Amino acid sequence: MAGMSSREHPAKPSAGRGAPSSAARARAVGAGARLEGAAGARRLRFGDREVVTHGLRRRVWHDLFHYFMTVSWPRLFATFALASLLFNLAFALLYRLQPGCLANLNPQGFWGAFFFSVETLATVGYGDMHPQTLYGHAVASVEIFFGLMSIALVTGVMFARFSRPTARFLFAEVVVVRPMDGRRMLMFRAANARQNIVMEASARLRLIRDSVTQEGYQFRRIEDLPLLRSEHPLFVLGWNLMHVIDESSPLAGESAESLRSSGRSSMRRN
Repeated sequence: MAGMSSREHPAKPSAGRGAPSSAARARAVGAGARLEGAAGARRLRFGDREVVTHGLRRRVWHDLFHYFMTVSWPRLFATFALASLLFNLAFALLYRLQPGCLANLNPQGFWGAFFFSVETLATVGYGDMHPQTLYGHAVASVEIFFGLMSIALVTGVMFARFSRPTARFLFAEVVVVRPMDGRRMLMFRAANARQNIVMEASARLRLIRDSVTQEGYQFRRIEDLPLLRSEHPLFVLGWNLMHVIDESSPLAGESAESLRSSGRSSMRRN
């Protein structure tokens, strides 16, 4: 697993030869891994791999902020639209409990109260329709309060989603093992997709594979692969990440066939 953390500063766009293909972007996962929930099961996707958890239900109401920060944009807007619709329907029913509490209702009936609720919840107030009884003023006051709170909450959620600092890194689809300076070296290339200046970038590489313990239990191990250089002072274009395969390396004595049979996988995150 290769992970990078950094401080970013804007720079002039540039491009370099040999940068990883754009298809690798879809394979980079981690903080942006997709979570899909269903009744009694949750699916966590890491690129083309899928992990299914059972018995852990996703309770949206227990962590609304996390839901709003991780849900997709279409679902976020659909949630806000549905909440607004339900609120306006509820207050329209409250206005209809006392006919005549709203003056100049147009159109008459339920839909007139509904559109008055839309204008009141959004604090628009065109001026034609207005409360004319104590009951109407009381319901309108409560709705204005909820309208102000909902605008503040929606604004906060939108600002939080847009202000999250994120980096965009691409990783090569092919890992190369070749001699370099008399040593076997595992190498792959990373690139800065934003093509800006990333200062003091850091990277870590880990190998995940299935193994069998001495007792015969199948166990999935996560092993660190130390990099020859784990930090980059100015990550602008490309970065060749290299791991020395020596006696102390978890890859010592391994071949492509043995790694393939052990179910090894790599996880990459932005």
